[in-house]
Amino acid sequence: MSVDIFVSYAGPDRPWAEWVASQVEAAGLTVELDAWDWAAGSNFVLNMNDALARAERVVALYSKAYFDRSPTRSSRCLRRV
Repeated sequence: MSVDIFVSYAGPDRPWAEWVASQVEAAGLTVELDAWDWAAGSNFVLNMNDALARAERVVALYSKAYFDRSPTRSSRCLRRV
């Protein structure tokens, strides 16, 4: 199942990510946000890979925290852009 937008963010930016996701939904688009759509304890790397494959577009909330985290998140999203 495809989605219009996947929102990628670092943990401290979750409030902003949820705001962005709510705005995307309000605009009538579908969105995938890990905090809303992924089961607790599920495999983050597999979920990220699947989300990037399903999404038509990615919104990455760049912040200091985003790039201070593991390179997995930022490098996967940057390769998608």
